[in-house]
Amino acid sequence: MRIERVTIKGLGINGEGICYIKKKICFVSQGLVGDEVDIQIDKEERRYMLGHIVKFYKKSSQRIPSPCRESRNCLGCAFMHMRYNDQLNYKREMIKESLTKYTDIDLDTIDLKPVIESTTPTGYRHEIGFPIGFYKGKLAIGVYQRGNRYFTFMNHCFLQTDIINETLVSIEDILNKYNCRDYNDRLQRGLRFIMIKQVEETLSIVFVTGTDGIKKNASDEIEKLPHVSSVYYTVNTAKYQEFEEKGYKRIYGDHLQTYHLGEHEYALSIKSDILENPVMDLKLLEVLKRLMKKEDLLLSLYAGNGIIESELENDTVALEDESWHVEDANRNALKNGMMNKMFAKGDVVEEFTYQSKKNDFDTLLIHLNKEALDEDLQESIIKSLIPSIIFISDNVATAAKTITALSKRYKLDQYIALDHEPYTARVRSVVKLIRK
Repeated sequence: MRIERVTIKGLGINGEGICYIKKKICFVSQGLVGDEVDIQIDKEERRYMLGHIVKFYKKSSQRIPSPCRESRNCLGCAFMHMRYNDQLNYKREMIKESLTKYTDIDLDTIDLKPVIESTTPTGYRHEIGFPIGFYKGKLAIGVYQRGNRYFTFMNHCFLQTDIINETLVSIEDILNKYNCRDYNDRLQRGLRFIMIKQVEETLSIVFVTGTDGIKKNASDEIEKLPHVSSVYYTVNTAKYQEFEEKGYKRIYGDHLQTYHLGEHEYALSIKSDILENPVMDLKLLEVLKRLMKKEDLLLSLYAGNGIIESELENDTVALEDESWHVEDANRNALKNGMMNKMFAKGDVVEEFTYQSKKNDFDTLLIHLNKEALDEDLQESIIKSLIPSIIFISDNVATAAKTITALSKRYKLDQYIALDHEPYTARVRSVVKLIRK
């Protein structure tokens, strides 16, 4: 067992502390700048080391006692031990570092404002998905952590809503009451995964199971829980976890979950994305409204459930490659009398080329849910005559690389960041580019 005394000098892109041992970088889990500590070296490679804290000599001024009993072992939250304002500062610095690394932008020439804080930094997560496992003689909903195999129970997570946490506790009790079993790879039977989506005060629950499904007496009792509006299951015995590719069988309840935003009502089917953090999603909408004119003709790519596009006043063509999103978006637009919205399914790259030739769009909105823009799409965008681009990304490196990828014809106009996922190392970037 190798122990080293170090001082944490910085933070990495995943929130880990950074120190140097004989000029080699070492990433220290849950280390904060200013910590003077003994660390145990867990792994050493040619170019880096990994370690964890075993003793404090001096604690960082950013450090607070974690309110989460699982934070020492759970890898889900990077900053449960860090003051919230310091998290915001870290995320702003992370953006600056990415712009410096991946672009040739002089940071002195741009106005990078503080990260927009969340008014609900805990209890904001409205969608979850976790394995169902067998732990100490009981069925439990949680995660075996990478590396240490520590089992983290997820029925009391500070980031999830109270309704979801309370429901997970009740579901565990019911599954154990009826002697349900976790998934057995060889037999391809048992409960594998649970997903819950909360829309306002209602919950849709999906069980991913083996060939035997879920016991009827268990599902009968689960559907009677407070807030549960629907229960589904899907049989999936494959190694991958792309569960949306399979059909969902509805056991109980409503086919749709409904949002109310102002005068509008949006009903979403079980496969559709929801507003995972509704408070910050509405702040995102406010930012977008400031970045474009109401009279702009808008083309949106990877529009998802279409709620953002529907809430913007602009005449809009929105492209999406998942059929359930398009069906929900068009049904909601029709229901709300939004005759200036068109949602189309298809290959987004091909449809972009067609639509950009057919219409004189003022603004292109990209929900950048991938690590990088498709190269063919990059070329098509550069060749287009669209005056401004706004893209949204939850990865600061991807945001910076996209700025560079489009820099042949576009320059940075505004970079706005929102703390969409407090206590994690992620930050949502909203970037506006204008044509040179």
